[in-house]
Amino acid sequence: MIFNSRKLKKFKANPRLFFKDAIKKKIFYLGSMYKKYLPKKYKAFARYTIVSAVYNVEKYLDDFFNSIINQRLDFKANIFMILVDDGSTDNSANIIKKYQKKYPKNIVYIYKENGGQASARNLGLKYMQENEYKTPWVTFTDPDDFLDINYFYSIDSALQNYQDSKISFVASQLIFYYEKIKVFNNDNVLKFLFGKNDIKLVNNSSLECIQLSAPSTFINYDLLVDKNIVFDESIKLCSEDANFIARIMINSLNYQSLYVDNALYFYRRRSDGSSTMGNQDAILNNKNFYINTVERAYVGILNETLRINTFVPLSIQRWFLCLYILQFIHLRKAINKSKILHILSKSEVYYFFQMWEQIFYYIQDEIILLENDIVLFDVFEKILTFLLFKPKSKYHQYVFVDKKNDKIQILYLSLNQCKVKICVDDEVIYLNAQQELFLDKKIFKYHYEIQLEDIRNKIYIKINDEYADILYEKQILKFVNFNKINVAKAAIVSAKPDGFGMRLSSMLVGLYLSKKLSFNFYFLWPKTTDLEQYNIRNHGVSLPDVSTVFKFNFIDKYLLDNGKIKENYGTEIWSKKRTVEELKNINLQEQWGWFSTEQNPSEWIYNIDKEKCLQELSFIYKNIPFSYRFRELMFLADEYLGKIGKDFIAIHIRSGDVVFSDTKNLIFHPMMEERYFPYEIAIELIKNIGLNQNVVIFGQDQQSNRKLIDFFKKYHKNEFNIFVVEKNEKCHDDNEQMFFEVNLLSKAKAVYSSKESAFSRLAMYIAGKNILISYHSILDQKIQINAIKKYGNLLKLDNIQRSMSYFFIALHYYNLKEFLKSLDYTRQAINFDVENYGYILFLIYSCLLTNNLQEAEQVICCNMDNFSVFKKILFYLCHWSNLRIREKIIELNFDNTFYGLNFLKMVVLFEKGDPMASKFLDKMLKRNKDKDFWERFYLICFLCPDVKLKLHLSYRLGYILIHSGIKIFNPFYLIDSFRNELVCYRIRINKTKEILDKTMIFNDESNVLKIKNHLSYKLGALLIQTHKSRFKIGYCILLFRIVKLFCKHYYKRK
Repeated sequence: MIFNSRKLKKFKANPRLFFKDAIKKKIFYLGSMYKKYLPKKYKAFARYTIVSAVYNVEKYLDDFFNSIINQRLDFKANIFMILVDDGSTDNSANIIKKYQKKYPKNIVYIYKENGGQASARNLGLKYMQENEYKTPWVTFTDPDDFLDINYFYSIDSALQNYQDSKISFVASQLIFYYEKIKVFNNDNVLKFLFGKNDIKLVNNSSLECIQLSAPSTFINYDLLVDKNIVFDESIKLCSEDANFIARIMINSLNYQSLYVDNALYFYRRRSDGSSTMGNQDAILNNKNFYINTVERAYVGILNETLRINTFVPLSIQRWFLCLYILQFIHLRKAINKSKILHILSKSEVYYFFQMWEQIFYYIQDEIILLENDIVLFDVFEKILTFLLFKPKSKYHQYVFVDKKNDKIQILYLSLNQCKVKICVDDEVIYLNAQQELFLDKKIFKYHYEIQLEDIRNKIYIKINDEYADILYEKQILKFVNFNKINVAKAAIVSAKPDGFGMRLSSMLVGLYLSKKLSFNFYFLWPKTTDLEQYNIRNHGVSLPDVSTVFKFNFIDKYLLDNGKIKENYGTEIWSKKRTVEELKNINLQEQWGWFSTEQNPSEWIYNIDKEKCLQELSFIYKNIPFSYRFRELMFLADEYLGKIGKDFIAIHIRSGDVVFSDTKNLIFHPMMEERYFPYEIAIELIKNIGLNQNVVIFGQDQQSNRKLIDFFKKYHKNEFNIFVVEKNEKCHDDNEQMFFEVNLLSKAKAVYSSKESAFSRLAMYIAGKNILISYHSILDQKIQINAIKKYGNLLKLDNIQRSMSYFFIALHYYNLKEFLKSLDYTRQAINFDVENYGYILFLIYSCLLTNNLQEAEQVICCNMDNFSVFKKILFYLCHWSNLRIREKIIELNFDNTFYGLNFLKMVVLFEKGDPMASKFLDKMLKRNKDKDFWERFYLICFLCPDVKLKLHLSYRLGYILIHSGIKIFNPFYLIDSFRNELVCYRIRINKTKEILDKTMIFNDESNVLKIKNHLSYKLGALLIQTHKSRFKIGYCILLFRIVKLFCKHYYKRK
């Protein structure tokens, strides 16, 4: 390592940072070397065109070309270049022609007179159109920059992974290369947008969608052509890239964008300071930076946004804020030191502030307050922004009080000098102003810090002898009380990790209860949901940011930090029926309050009238301060209502997330009964109640919805007036569509559904009346069966829907105790969906119920050899909802010829932790000498965590001890049981573990923490420890230690 003076200073100042940076650079270098040996990809998912504006970059062109030609994604087959020479006076043209000669099919050279970067890029785009380029993606790599070898490979892989999404642009990670010191640094201010080694898909209307650099972005070429988007040549200095990207965003709000972390674009910060970002002094002293850039690049985007969309989406609001922070707030001190005030006239300075005030009029206050990702935009800069550009906002009038570690910080800004005094308990402190400048504006800054331990009671602040409003911990206060002896008030917290609809319902109930019980209300907004475990990809799974749903004052008042409290489903509050007084009378020393639920309070609180409760919930909903965007969606529902007529009945076919997700495998899960609504039954229902009515179909499976309409057009033309709610083009994502639909559904005079779901329940709360009717209350089981038989072939649904309909018949026959018919329709269901593991389990169960053991054995053996399939069958067999299937398997005794059934029984016995499992296994192994039985059984068990847990010796010994009952006092029984377990574990299981260890499949420690939390495991571990004790003296105090362990476990659970 070579030390120069700069490195030596860094080493002395911060040795830790010195070595950290040195290691990082070495890793970066080694990573680059390693990538050279990765295999090439010759056939890409898509093809790409690079349009580059070239001007006097001869010394950088070799690096530029080599980084593209040597890409891991094959250059010749997949990448095309259009280089537009913008009047270069150096040797750039000859260098380009040299590479063009070598790759004539890939490289195009065009010369033009000097007109600027934007005009050169536009000429390249024009050339693409005129020559009918078929490449779907175009990017604008600058010729003085270079690319990581994996750049195009990473972009191509990302596009392939998200090929079903409507993508407008793909953003890559921009890394600065400081040429003078030969250092790479990821100090790009937008690096927070990229996850580590991750690909992020974001909606173009969301806060997460922001991009400023065209060179590091791939653009959907068809979108550019369709919307006629080009670079604005009238922008004279900076921001033509950002303006270009913003125009793409506002023309594609219903699209999405990708952020690819491991696609690295290296931006060269030239040693001579001539790069766009490097020549700061020339930019700051140029009038165009303040007038032309703001007028053309920013106000121009504002006007175009309002013309196309009538509102400014969150993504564009944050785009404005980001550019303002980067170009003016970060450079504020440098601007003040520049000569710009001598260049700009007073009227031009006034015009500058007027333009930004016009822009900030459309930026919500909460966007500014909650911006914590862009560096250096601290509390001072936020207040300054309010003060200078949002004079009508209340926030610039507040005094900001913040607690950091053991200090209290107080900050107030004003355009006028004030008399500011802080009253801390009985002491009065007068503050002097510090002056700051922004162009010609003088800002008076009042700042004070005080140790928290020095405050006994409270702080209040006076400005010009008037009590000031204080913003502290998201509350507006006249004084801040730091008295430690403050008794907390009980609270209702909505903390459900469910989908969007369920959360809103839980929040409505929480607000209702807080009013009823005189409690505080709070809510969590976790970004993830529990629906992902079922592979559900429909409405409300990928949740919107909380700031896009509610106004800031609501978030300020009620939102809790996710780290302060854990997510909770709120089942405890409605687990038994209580009075209001019982819910209210809690001991605050032991319980802070209750978690909210989505369940209707009238069902689990005594003396709550359902009708009045629904009316109050509706009133609460109508007074929630939803964001401007979500209010607009509510109006959109009213607008749609005008098209179909005010009086309509709704058919809510809530089954998309059952039919097309992994929940279809959970055949006895309550969700199946609550949500599944066969389309054949919808036909029967409409024919019963739909005459002379406006009928609106709400459903997630749009293809099946259309087939339902086609059925009525073909067989009942002009008899029924039916509408289908389809994807609304004004809704930018699934959550907006869901919100629009639930508001529309609430306007129905009746909603016919399977049973109450989160979606229909929320609609009922919004409506303020009970509008839900289950089709089960109108059509009995036999009518439902006949309807599916009658209309099944006529509807022509896809195979998955048809299989579910047949299985629905099988379930009905099962409930009617007609097991043979149930078995027959289960077979038909499997014919249409052979990959439904739940159907396979139900087929086995039906065979057992009808004593058809031969077929059950055949089904098991057919699936045993396919390990991945059989593992999933066992996984769903062990799910809590399939308890009845497991009990039936244990109940029956199978003779030796039924290899598969005995195998299944063995798994169930071990899953249950049955003491008979070891003996049964021993007998099975004596009868079945086939090695495959043993190895397959333990391979499956060790790969299924729940079963694997219960096979652990410590767990099994403890389980026997707990479940021995009165036999615990029989030492011979215990010794015999333990001996069997030890023989089984040591000889059989350890032998199999060795086999699995060799194949690198088994990992004995993977669930050790989970196992240790079980009482069974703890007792077993105690027994093993006792048996290993010297001279077995541990047995003398074993009883005492067991009693102590039981007591400790009991009190811990309590």
